[in-house]
Amino acid sequence: MLFRSVIRMLILHDLVEIDVGDVPIHSANGLAHGSADTAAAEARAADRIFGLLPPDLGAEFRTLWEEFEAAASPDAIFAKDLQGRYVFYNRAACQEVGRTRDDVLGRTDVDLGVLTAEHVFGDYDTAGAQNRLAGTHRGLPVDIYELALTKGSGDDRQTLFSGLMASVELPRSLRGTTAVIAEGDMFAPARDWMSGRGRLRVRIEDPEFEKAYQVYGTDQIAARALLTPAFIERFRAMAARSWAGRPFALVQDNRLTLAIPRIGDSLFAPPSFRAPAASREALARLYNGIGEVLATVDTVIDLDHAARTAATD
Repeated sequence: MLFRSVIRMLILHDLVEIDVGDVPIHSANGLAHGSADTAAAEARAADRIFGLLPPDLGAEFRTLWEEFEAAASPDAIFAKDLQGRYVFYNRAACQEVGRTRDDVLGRTDVDLGVLTAEHVFGDYDTAGAQNRLAGTHRGLPVDIYELALTKGSGDDRQTLFSGLMASVELPRSLRGTTAVIAEGDMFAPARDWMSGRGRLRVRIEDPEFEKAYQVYGTDQIAARALLTPAFIERFRAMAARSWAGRPFALVQDNRLTLAIPRIGDSLFAPPSFRAPAASREALARLYNGIGEVLATVDTVIDLDHAARTAATD
């Protein structure tokens, strides 16, 4: 991607829209923005604006403008709104990632559908993800990334969550929904919502764990089966790290999701592709942090494996 070319495309695109009168992308359910009338008005504006320039420069700018408007440029391939949702995704972007526009438009880089439905973070305005690590662990899809959720703007803007998210897809669905929620304000929306929506409080035979966490579930037996001594030990280990607050866990269907609040600087920032890692210690922190998350994932995978083995015996 040519950064200079992208910036020029964006400026030229906005310049023509300013002249015509910008049509918001959501107008008429998105139909007005790309209508034939709007396209014709913008073409006339481009003729006039670029015609004011010296011929060579005018032709160069007109070519860049047309490349962007054709939605096929390999340089300026997508756009997002302030909530992080894709509002523009061209053919080059679709080919690059192997997805269609319908798969992407209106969505963000992170799928928070289940967590939003369970009111884990309450109401937020913007969601941003970075430092994403995706792949497989023990043959199962795993996704780890840093997430920031905010509400409001300007001086009223507040951070609702900033930390690490990790999810794994298990080979089969687990029974019901189980949530492990830390005491305190961070996950209070989830605790308040679940306590009033048919999620029963699950008592754990570990008084220290009960002081730090509340467990809610739709199936008491499944919830207690999940919270093995090994799982509780791993859960505590994550909270004991200097960079982490007390984590949250949600098991629903065939997905385990972990949310770990951040304390301090970036958690999982890999070394730059343009420069060596700052130190061996930086790489060790990255390696150990990923290892601790995967160790917790392992306890759930082992639980699932044991259940499937018992079912076939």
